Amino acid sequence: MRVYASIREAVHAVASTGRLSMKQLAPELDWSPSELSMRTTLGGDRMRMFPLDDGRLVKMMKAQDDYSPLATLANDCGFELRAKERDVTKMVADAKASVSEAVKKFQQLILELDAPKGKGR
Repeated sequence: MRVYASIREAVHAVASTGRLSMKQLAPELDWSPSELSMRTTLGGDRMRMFPLDDGRLVKMMKAQDDYSPLATLANDCGFELRAKERDVTKMVADAKASVSEAVKKFQQLILELDAPKGKGR
């Protein structure tokens, strides 16, 4: 993910340099390749606005696996974008800690049950 000088530049970069060609990406967005080109060009007479509110931007970012427009917008607003924590290593460590705690409680219970009950038996 990269931060660009403008959302338009970020949209252009994602559309034109992603894993899908613009010809492959256009149908994903329900546009012709020429419509996608006009909506992502950086300037000229044929330039059209890329809609940011109809779901196409999200579709494009997912299809290209590039969230640079989102990072650019976050940066412009004074935020830093980072992915949600989906670290499997952390999830495993948390699960191990929970299991260890349960084992300790179980061992303590066994010790309490095995302890002599007193002299009067």
